[in-house]
Amino acid sequence: VSAAPSVCRAPGKGNSFTLGTPTKAVADVDDESDADLEDEQPFSTTLGNAIAFDGRYWVTAIDYRQNESHAVVAQIEQSVDRGTVIDLGRVYGDAEPPRIATRSDDVLVVVPDSDAGGRTLKIGRLAPGRDRGRVEWFDSVLQGVDDSPVFSLTASKKTAMVAWDEIDSSTHRGVVRFRPI
Repeated sequence: VSAAPSVCRAPGKGNSFTLGTPTKAVADVDDESDADLEDEQPFSTTLGNAIAFDGRYWVTAIDYRQNESHAVVAQIEQSVDRGTVIDLGRVYGDAEPPRIATRSDDVLVVVPDSDAGGRTLKIGRLAPGRDRGRVEWFDSVLQGVDDSPVFSLTASKKTAMVAWDEIDSSTHRGVVRFRPI
């Protein structure tokens, strides 16, 4: 029996694509020369999920830049040496990263956001073909106000569904809601 060839590469070998702006870690900041840490964001990108589709890799994240959080999707070439970052818009609060899935030829995204009224899950798709860098929003779900920001997106060739948890106002119990999209 022969072993399958490894497709993994040792760290530091091969091509790479950077999502977000590399920043100086707080531990690397000299207290005397860099007393103002306001511009230092050691964890400036929060990774979401990733998929392989249409000969590319797609990776979601929350990207903190210029004192704002933005939901983004990186569309990365198979060679991993170049890509495009698609800005899905500014998000507020402690937003979870977007989720991404494919349904047939659609690339679907769900972006969580929040305001004083609670959390909203914005649902959209990336435009097909050459316009793939543009998002078309077509639905939203009010997730409500509770302590859990958890949500999920899944899809198959013909169907897609978003799921989230919330507190049912009539029973005051936690429930999981589902919605086809």
